Amino acid sequence: MGVDTAGMDRAAYRKAAIGAVKQLSADVGIPTWLEAMEDLEFLAQSALTV
Repeated sequence: MGVDTAGMDRAAYRKAAIGAVKQLSADVGIPTWLEAMEDLEFLAQSALTV
């Protein structure tokens, strides 16, 4: 994900990974709260058919 982890200890690496995932989610428009998803049932059913 483009995060330079060289020289990081495990705790710093984990924080960097979480930050990268949060940033990616924001970049692609994934809501941060489930309540923000308008059709959660449809999304859940779609995920089961993949």
